[in-house]
Amino acid sequence: MKYSKQILDITIKFIVAISMAFIFYFGPVWVARLFFSREFRQSCDVFTRNIILGSISILLVLMMMVIIRKNLTMQNFFQKIELKSIFLIMLYGFTLKGILVSIGQLYERSVYSPYADLSFSNMIIFGLVVAPIIEELAFRGVIQTYLRSLSIYRVRIFWIYLSFPVLLSAILFSLIHVNLYTQYRAGGLFGTLLYTFMGGLYLSYYFEKTRNIFVPIVGHFTLNLSAVIWG
Repeated sequence: MKYSKQILDITIKFIVAISMAFIFYFGPVWVARLFFSREFRQSCDVFTRNIILGSISILLVLMMMVIIRKNLTMQNFFQKIELKSIFLIMLYGFTLKGILVSIGQLYERSVYSPYADLSFSNMIIFGLVVAPIIEELAFRGVIQTYLRSLSIYRVRIFWIYLSFPVLLSAILFSLIHVNLYTQYRAGGLFGTLLYTFMGGLYLSYYFEKTRNIFVPIVGHFTLNLSAVIWG
């Protein structure tokens, strides 16, 4: 009976987490189609379209926070951190990107380059600021925090024990970035999934370790910045 309840609890949380990721990924486009005419959407420039989709994404994240508010407190997001944690996550972010770029070069392919077609202002505002904040609030702040009660379940990968919330958050983070492959065709599907999964894993791990949402936001910024620098 005890194990049945545990399995049921894991299953429910798993389904809810997937549903939230699904809403976060498809929701902004659906809402935009619902409230804005096709002519208006097609006439928008990239900056305006990103503003609209970004605003809808923020509202969806806030909605998810309200839904799971019993699991959220200010302590979930703003534990005290040392500057060392910020330095390390930035260092590891650049290192991770460098390693994956090197792997890509072995196959004469880049992992992916999502910023090649963006203007400088769009790249700075949305790629380096808006995207890290919104995505980290959604995947680490909401989804991983919702799954925190399952942290007792861990898997050993090499010398590190990774919890279920860390793994699932990283997997979902990777899957919603498949569009990077479908849009840019860079690095292949495997390369895209590998890069985004490893990135999600490192962001999720540090959020669990520090319990401060600012840390993965900085880490996400570092990954995106390194993508701009190295392509």
